[in-house]
Amino acid sequence: MHSVGSPKLSMGKQEAFKIFLRDHKDRQTIEENKTQVMQRSIEAKGLGEQMNETRTRLTSFEDLSIDLSVVLVRCITLNLQASEITQYLVKP
Repeated sequence: MHSVGSPKLSMGKQEAFKIFLRDHKDRQTIEENKTQVMQRSIEAKGLGEQMNETRTRLTSFEDLSIDLSVVLVRCITLNLQASEITQYLVKP
C-alpha cells in the first residue's frame, strides 16, 4: 500500500504497516473517512460533468441571443410591425 510517487516498502515493512493499520485504535474512523473521500470524489466528478453540460448549454443560449439580436436589428431596420417580426422568430 503506497501512494504514487512514494518509495516501495520492503515486504517486512509492508506487513508491519498492515498490522499497524489493522490494530490502530482509529482504524474504523480512517476507513469511514476513506469511504467519505471516495464518495465525495464521485460526487465532485458528477458535479463537474453537470457544470460542463451547463456551460455548453449556456454557450448555445448565448449564440441564440446573438441570433435574436441580429433578427431584431434587421426587423427594426426594415421597420417591420410586431406581427411581421414573429415570422423571423419562429422556425418552420
